[in-house]
Amino acid sequence: MKKTAFILFSVAFIWSNQLLAQKIVSATLDSTKTLIGQQLVLHLTASFPAQDTLYWPSFKDSLGKLEIVSKSRIDTSYDSEDITTKIIRQNILVTSFDTGYFPIAPIQFHFSDTMLETEPLLIEVKTVAIDTSKGIYDIKEPYQVPFSLLSWIKRHKYWIGVIAGVVAILTAIILWLIFRKPKEQVLFVQKKPKIPAHKIALKKLKDIDHQKLWQHNKVKLYHSSVSEIIREYLELRFGIIAMESTTPEIMQAVQSLSISEEQKEKLKQLLTLSDFVKFAKANPLPNENEKCMKDAVAFIQSTTLKEKNKNG
Repeated sequence: MKKTAFILFSVAFIWSNQLLAQKIVSATLDSTKTLIGQQLVLHLTASFPAQDTLYWPSFKDSLGKLEIVSKSRIDTSYDSEDITTKIIRQNILVTSFDTGYFPIAPIQFHFSDTMLETEPLLIEVKTVAIDTSKGIYDIKEPYQVPFSLLSWIKRHKYWIGVIAGVVAILTAIILWLIFRKPKEQVLFVQKKPKIPAHKIALKKLKDIDHQKLWQHNKVKLYHSSVSEIIREYLELRFGIIAMESTTPEIMQAVQSLSISEEQKEKLKQLLTLSDFVKFAKANPLPNENEKCMKDAVAFIQSTTLKEKNKNG
């Protein structure tokens, strides 16, 4: 019985030592000596059974008094001779702007069942040697390079392009102001359609609603159509030249109409939302699209010209 227990203990001991022996971690440097401000690469490597779990150490911005310049990605591969062995590597670029001896403490690698750490390292950082046997010289004056127009243009081509663009834009604006045609003022005209304006507008709005434009991602066409119907209604109903006018111009003309402030505000919201969609590429929410149609119908119904009773 004792012999059997001894054998089992020996096998378990040997097996556990083999598992530990399969886990190897290391930290090496390209060199342990460097000059101030120069950079060294710290190579971290861990080799362990693929079925085991390794929690890779994390680093912030320094290793002791050494500054970390950059870190490579953590690379994972498998041993070419034994695919059951996983190998993980990472390179860390370090530097120091002080001279002296700087230690790198053992780096701990935590596995699911144990912890291993690397050997400590020591880096010697030296300053740049100065030859004091030579005299001190004045700083040399800069060489005078002969002026070259082509070289100057190449060096300043960006700003030349910017200035040329600004000049071209200003010139275009000035020419437009000089030769542009006077903008027609918003006038009042009298149109007497055979069909009442509100019936034409409401029928067109109903047709647009049935087409379900915004539901089929045709939001811009939907708001442009609603805006065009409202503008046409303003022309037919109130005699305002609205089809070619901007929203501010229309709202200025509407101020003299005998409609409520609520109706004016509703009209302004309709036209402004349409402008945002057409020119600012806005993308209204579904409830805003539905509200646009409801407000358009409500505006027309609330401003419909009351027909006189023929018998009255």
